[in-house]
Parts: sequence; C-alpha cells; structure tokens
Amino acid sequence: MTTTAKNSTKPRHITPQYPPMLPSGISNFHKLITHRNERGDAYLFVDKSLFIRDFLNAGDEITLITRPRRFGKTLTLSMLQHFLAAEVSGRATKGLFDGLHISQYPETMKKQGQSPVIFLTLKEAKGKTDEKILGVIKNKIRALYQTHRYLLSSDRLYPSQKKDFQDILDKVAKDDDYESSLHALSQYL
Repeated sequence: MTTTAKNSTKPRHITPQYPPMLPSGISNFHKLITHRNERGDAYLFVDKSLFIRDFLNAGDEITLITRPRRFGKTLTLSMLQHFLAAEVSGRATKGLFDGLHISQYPETMKKQGQSPVIFLTLKEAKGKTDEKILGVIKNKIRALYQTHRYLLSSDRLYPSQKKDFQDILDKVAKDDDYESSLHALSQYL
C-alpha cells in the first residue's frame, strides 16, 4: 500500500490499518485520495498512477479499456481526469499526485492540470423506459456543458455555436443537438 505525506515527492509505504477501509463503490479519485474516517484512516489504495504515463506516451488515437464489472474502470478514468484537468468539480487538482509513483516522472508531471477534459460516465443511466434513460443522459451532457460554461464568454465560439451551447444549458435543445453535443463540445475545447 502506498500513501503520501504532505509535500512529499517520494512514495511512503506503510502498514495499512486493520481492517482496512476498502473503497467499495468509490469511483472518484479525489475522494479516494483525500477521504479519512473519524480515526484518520485512509482508504486502501493501490497506486496505479503509472497508467497515466503509459496512456500519454502511447499516443493512440483511440484507447479501449475493457475490464469486467467492478474492476476500477471508472476510478482509473477519474484518476486520468484529475491528472489532466486543472480542477474537477470546482476543486484544484494540483498536489493530488504528490508522492504517487507518477510524481517521479517530471516530464509527465509537466502535463498535470494542462488539458480540458470531457468526463462522462453512464453508470447511473438507468431507467425503466428509454425516455427515462435519455433524460439521465441529457442531464449528464448538460452538466458537462455547465462545467465548460466559460466558453460562452470566450471568442472560441461563433454566435450560432453559443446559441446551441445555451440551448443545451436551457434544456431547449432538440434530440438531434444532443446526438452531436459531445463531438461539438470536444471541438469547442
């Protein structure tokens, strides 16, 4: 098990508390790294941060990550999101990787917090009808657009693109607009 000391750049190995706090159902990297219980115990954490270096160095146009259910796919992608984005959910990501294995690779660490990220998980896209599921997906897309709302006040978007962007935020976009919304957002960024 690896844990980190504040302002440390070297991984520090410790004996985990018993019984260890297992991060069952935790898919948010920030929560996994920073959460402590009332005794100050951290979640059991296996440092897989070198995945980020491998992912960035691969240079693949498309990466397919396949694993069985409950194998940490969402957590791994959340870790990647927290590495690439300067902030996630309004919280700065700087310092989250201090002391993890990735921190020993300065060339990779230069990329930390330098990229906009579109992070979308469909774990909660459940419902008894197609309309319910579509509603959940639309809400998730709207939340992504909300995250990147700063684009509306930038000069990166044409007036027609700003209208399409605002339509998503205002819940007046057509289904066709949602079909292309992720591609459009990636182009805006």
